[in-house]
Amino acid sequence: MHDVYYASISSPDQIQSRDQQARRTMRINPDICNNGLLRKASRRVTQFYDGRVASSGLKSTQLVILMHIDFLREPAPKTLAAHMSMDLSALGHSLKLLERGGLIEMLADLEDGRARRVRLTGKGKEKFAQAMALWHSAQIDLEKAAGKQNIHQLHALLGVLVSDDFERALREIETDAAVPR
Repeated sequence: MHDVYYASISSPDQIQSRDQQARRTMRINPDICNNGLLRKASRRVTQFYDGRVASSGLKSTQLVILMHIDFLREPAPKTLAAHMSMDLSALGHSLKLLERGGLIEMLADLEDGRARRVRLTGKGKEKFAQAMALWHSAQIDLEKAAGKQNIHQLHALLGVLVSDDFERALREIETDAAVPR
């Protein structure tokens, strides 16, 4: 068995102040990495929802896109991408798959014929309704498994992480980090 050091490094200066040998031998528990832990939780929850909505023929990621399209009422792809905090080209790939499956259609914007909008098709609305019934059941069961209070706390924290204020704060930190000291 290997020794594993649990370290929380709070600043780049701490890393720079350690000698090279210590840095080469230090092993950090990946469960203290915010990004890694969020991704791990995301995978687990995605697998749960995928299993629950599978009988609708949709993946949970597709359902989330359809949810946004339905909520935003025929959004432009750029608006949809921004609302989902997604890269437009990655969203475009997903939209093409949904379009190929006959679940959505791209249509010209009535005000600007050059612009496009995304709309659920009749088939898309049917699949969406079927998947939403399964999704609703999954929501209830996830809350049972995690606890109502924990889900409320999770929503509050995730609300912070997806907020415009948080995005601005991260940009400011990135800008400050880019300035040589």
